[in-house]
Amino acid sequence: MAITITFQNTDQIVFQDSKLRKLLPDFQQQFQTWALARQTPELKAMGQKAVIDFLSLVEAKHVKIMEEYFNDKVVVDKIDTNVVANHEFHIDEAEKLLNAQPILKEAFFAYREEDRLYISFWR
Repeated sequence: MAITITFQNTDQIVFQDSKLRKLLPDFQQQFQTWALARQTPELKAMGQKAVIDFLSLVEAKHVKIMEEYFNDKVVVDKIDTNVVANHEFHIDEAEKLLNAQPILKEAFFAYREEDRLYISFWR
């Protein structure tokens, strides 16, 4: 069984655990911002941003620290904050790759340069 860290549970699993926070010194700014936001309701948005920043900045080395701490596998569900996703394919691979993932339901723009296909998707 794995522990999945998401936007909804990051504060409970990571931010409220003072022992774990000490093991993750790279995120002290996010932890302090979050704590300040909890004390001052007007700063709730800052606390949410601290959680988003944590999720976007966490790396494999941090996941390893959390796995050792929890003695369990940890999966971090990162938030995709990009409005646009750009993909590049070789023209021979494009059909197979695009059919494997039904992502064409989104708005998109595509163009071709020689044997490369470029597709941009946005929300």
